[in-house]
Amino acid sequence: MGNKAPRYNKPIGVDSECPICGMTFNRGLTHGYVNGHIDQCMTNPTKGKEEQKRRKIQKEYNHQEGGLKIIVQRDDFGEQKIVTVKDQSTLLTADIVLQIQQKSEEEIKKSSTRDKVIWFNNKIDKNTLDFTAGFNEIIINRENLIQDSMKYFLDINDLRKELKVTFNNELSKDAGGLSREFFTTLMKELLSPNLGLFTVATTTEFSYKINEDSKYIDNYLTLYYFFGKILGKALFDHIPLNVCLNKALFKAIVGEVTENEYDNLDEFKNIDYNVYNSLKFFRDNDLSAFEDVIEQYFTTDIHSNITDNINNGENTIELIPGGSKIRVNNTNKELFIKKKCHYIGYLSVEQQIQSILEGFHKVIPKSWVSIFSSDELEAAICGNPRIDLEDWKANTEYKDFGRWSQTVNRFWSVMGTYNQVELANILQFCTGTSRVPLGGFRSLESNRGEKAKFCIQKVSYTPFKGSMGNLPRAHTCFNRLDLPRYPTYNHLKEAMDYIAKNEIRGFGIEE
Repeated sequence: MGNKAPRYNKPIGVDSECPICGMTFNRGLTHGYVNGHIDQCMTNPTKGKEEQKRRKIQKEYNHQEGGLKIIVQRDDFGEQKIVTVKDQSTLLTADIVLQIQQKSEEEIKKSSTRDKVIWFNNKIDKNTLDFTAGFNEIIINRENLIQDSMKYFLDINDLRKELKVTFNNELSKDAGGLSREFFTTLMKELLSPNLGLFTVATTTEFSYKINEDSKYIDNYLTLYYFFGKILGKALFDHIPLNVCLNKALFKAIVGEVTENEYDNLDEFKNIDYNVYNSLKFFRDNDLSAFEDVIEQYFTTDIHSNITDNINNGENTIELIPGGSKIRVNNTNKELFIKKKCHYIGYLSVEQQIQSILEGFHKVIPKSWVSIFSSDELEAAICGNPRIDLEDWKANTEYKDFGRWSQTVNRFWSVMGTYNQVELANILQFCTGTSRVPLGGFRSLESNRGEKAKFCIQKVSYTPFKGSMGNLPRAHTCFNRLDLPRYPTYNHLKEAMDYIAKNEIRGFGIEE
């Protein structure tokens, strides 16, 4: 007994935490205080578990200094372009996060982008099956990527399970990084104009739109359904995709498609710039002054690479019943503009869009994504289109390297010499995806959805005669780069150039 009192008042000496609620105890706290706290948690375990949940939420969000705001600027043509997504509001607390998560769908629709993302991610987390429930494993050949992937994905009913990917004749094991590489590579092939599902849109900013001629491809609706499933699974797994999809598809996914969706004609610039210019003439001019020159009816031409070879050219379709006999004039031109925009943006590819939505909603319920605007959903699916090197540097951890060590300083100096494409190649090498998550580099995750910042680990340098030596090695499941301690700046630059200037495939090294 005589020895307990002095110990009771002594500091614990090491940082620790409560085994019940997870509260962190600073090393300066006394044994008496710590024991008393643990006794209280054990006496009321329900309260302790509630506190543990609160602390877990606080730990996850307290690094955030604000909400996500989509920053948009206009190009020389006046077209809106998402530049980045930034964090711009007040510090989050556990109570605020819980309040956000408990909002109804109607309430969250009126909230900030930050709140929507928190609400949406909570839905995902609650519905993600733990790895103990098993996983979906797919084994595919890179040379037959689409067909092999379809064979598995069309048969998988429960995509809430963890996905593990194996590439034939490759030694790498998937702990998350290969899955990210899989989605990135597969999306490139699905969007390729050579496949025929998508074609390059006539907009000032590069994007892919659904190809009207895709209906001549065998099983085209099944391919679009598969595309929708892949898009939904990537979003469910928090994997940002470098997919430059036309605005019309994002509008359809969030439910913004109506006959009046283009009341503001300027929005149609993001769908088809040539049609926009044509309709802008109708909108901005007195058509009675051009009666002898322009004879436009409520019809639209269908230009098809297929029918051009069959019918010498054009087919027309009526935009309203009897439209081929109704001439456009000053009185009805607004209706004509709306009908033509709606046809080109949606009706002309309605079957394809519906197949994409059917596949997408097999993974993500419609009610979850309808809270977003089309711009917000694009940002959620595609992440940040620009790589901010300062953000990358600020959210990097180091193992066996000092933050200010010579090799680290050289690394960031070399990184500063690369353009956006080269930085994307390096990001792809290190994480398995070329896009930054919606919340920036601090939002990088491991394969199981846990926060996993980019990490640089020091490894030994092995010189090879006539070369820069051993190359950096990536552990994409951990977002970790094993960086040799190169003896000079030029050695490090040569090694990083190899990664930056080459689209390396099959790099995922998981241990």
